[in-house]
Amino acid sequence: MQKSYKRFVIKATALPLREPENTFTVHVSIRKDTGRYSDETPFESGKIFATENEALEAGIQLGTQQIDSGFRPKNTVTSEDLVGLQD
Repeated sequence: MQKSYKRFVIKATALPLREPENTFTVHVSIRKDTGRYSDETPFESGKIFATENEALEAGIQLGTQQIDSGFRPKNTVTSEDLVGLQD
């Protein structure tokens, strides 16, 4: 499930769990595309849901809450940032 929200794209993916049987968790990514590059930040809910639809709806809600609370994408690392770094 995907939703555009305040210049971000929230994508929720329901993942089936082995135990408890017939339950789901949700993986959420928030992406901001500036036209020159795209930043995508993943989140895990850590919660268990009874249905796939319930997990997806909770994932979208988690994404909107993150954005509303001042979410900023993680810094992008480019090859220029790595110049001069040693092992």
